[in-house]
Amino acid sequence: MEEIKKYTLGGKEMLKIYAEGLLFNISPALGETLARYPVEGVVGDTLFPPIRVSRGPVGSIPIFAQADGRLEPTERAPGVEANLVGINVTSAQVQMRSRALATWIPIEYERGDDEAWDLRNSSALHLRGLLLLDKERKAAAAVNSPANVSSIFLPASAWNSGGNAIGNIEYLFSHVGSSGGLRPDRVAFGSAAWTSFASNSFAVSRCGGLVTPSRVAEVFRVSTVAISEARYNIGVGARSYAPIFPADVVVAFRAGNPDVYEARWGCSPTWRPGGFETGGRFLVELHPLSRRNQSTRVEVGTWETEAVVDSQLCAVLKGVNSAQGGGV
Repeated sequence: MEEIKKYTLGGKEMLKIYAEGLLFNISPALGETLARYPVEGVVGDTLFPPIRVSRGPVGSIPIFAQADGRLEPTERAPGVEANLVGINVTSAQVQMRSRALATWIPIEYERGDDEAWDLRNSSALHLRGLLLLDKERKAAAAVNSPANVSSIFLPASAWNSGGNAIGNIEYLFSHVGSSGGLRPDRVAFGSAAWTSFASNSFAVSRCGGLVTPSRVAEVFRVSTVAISEARYNIGVGARSYAPIFPADVVVAFRAGNPDVYEARWGCSPTWRPGGFETGGRFLVELHPLSRRNQSTRVEVGTWETEAVVDSQLCAVLKGVNSAQGGGV
């Protein structure tokens, strides 16, 4: 049972929502800011697309675990029942983890309502970016685990030294199609992998001289080509950044239909209170001025997790700029 109450804060409408024993102070205005400014240069949502479930943060959801592909007799005689076939639906226990980050905005910075909301908008965007950076890290860890993918391959020839980048990726497609029964519809490049791919002679020739994500999608006959430009700060007391997805390429079948029952490599089951939609899967909360520290708190969060549904629907090529004996 959910309860929603409306009130105003700083001239903006707010929603107080009670759901699943939890209390939320939702800012629709800040949620709309997130919706207006999508994040580019990340592949976490490409590999683990959010799928909304309605069972609350913890629950069991049905998942169409594998592609079938069997040839079944379809003709039936008059008065005879249709041929009965089974479907591979399993029930997976999924716990959407609460993921949230918050920041304080001191009252000294909030001079006037307009300036205050500019700061809150910027804070919400910044916090969402950090949450997506964490998901990028989780996605990179998932595809680098042999248990989560069909195979992890190495290149026989480096892409930046004459290796056949097109042939390598086509090999991944063929492998997943044979092992999982569905041809991948997504390609995700690490930052260094894309740089080498875009200048690789085989790729340039196949793309007609101009290598762009849209052209590469046409060449490989996929719906999405995504490039991870996400970097994290590895410095202590200084700014020094390293890519989360380096010289790796991932191909996966994601499924165009967001229905959780459809076969796919992975997804992100996501829960949120049913009475509120603005802001996508992220809840943006704005807490009133605290007298303890004279600051307003902005919080961005979500309930979700990364679930690998069928490991056979994904393959990885690692270290594309390093030739390996026995590589593909």
